[in-house]
Amino acid sequence: MWQYFYRIQDRFPQHKVVSLALLTDNSPTWRPSEYKYEFLGTRQKFEFLVVKLKDFESRRSELEQSRNPFAVVWLACLEHWRTRGAMRLRVDAVMALYRQLLKSEYNKEDICSLMGLLNYLLSLSSAGERLLARELAEVASEMPEIELIPWFERRAKEEGLTLGRKEGRKEGLQRGVEQGLRDGTYAALLEVLRAKFGRAPRSLTSKLKGLDADTLRHLHRQALFADSLANFETELNELLN
Repeated sequence: MWQYFYRIQDRFPQHKVVSLALLTDNSPTWRPSEYKYEFLGTRQKFEFLVVKLKDFESRRSELEQSRNPFAVVWLACLEHWRTRGAMRLRVDAVMALYRQLLKSEYNKEDICSLMGLLNYLLSLSSAGERLLARELAEVASEMPEIELIPWFERRAKEEGLTLGRKEGRKEGLQRGVEQGLRDGTYAALLEVLRAKFGRAPRSLTSKLKGLDADTLRHLHRQALFADSLANFETELNELLN
């Protein structure tokens, strides 16, 4: 953080710089607020502001009523710790946050972006995703906005979920859910690549199109931490080979 501070200050000397640490861990006591350096009589002390996620546990109602989109992200972080290791609780938490977003005044693009982030922060096992998809299908008629959910694509409803409801065929439901999950993960991966690197070349997307949902999820995580598009492509090529 100290390096970020002095480099930004050096690059933009006409602006004031403030450093703020957002601590998302689950420890109530760990609160670092300074950096110290000392060597051969040279001393440096850097103090910064701290905001602790855990402090907001008692302010959930405030976050739920807030119109600030970051409040949704903060709620998702709280739910990440509360539901860790409890699939049923996590599915319920995701459903509640989806409902909150779908009833919000945000535009379609913002809702899709926030839902993509929710999917990352509150990741589900394959069993959890199937359970969530079934519950979403049950309320689809009440909530037409449900199509905005990134991985719950129209194809999942048309090819699987609708077919499963009308004909009672579990195979149709499963096929549609899996296709919807795969398409949604592919779209989320492209969104990350374009946001981080400004583009997703056709030569790259053509390699991604034929991959299954699990592989795309792995690549999605790699894309979040890749420091360049070239490094991501290297990771992809190694995976394909």
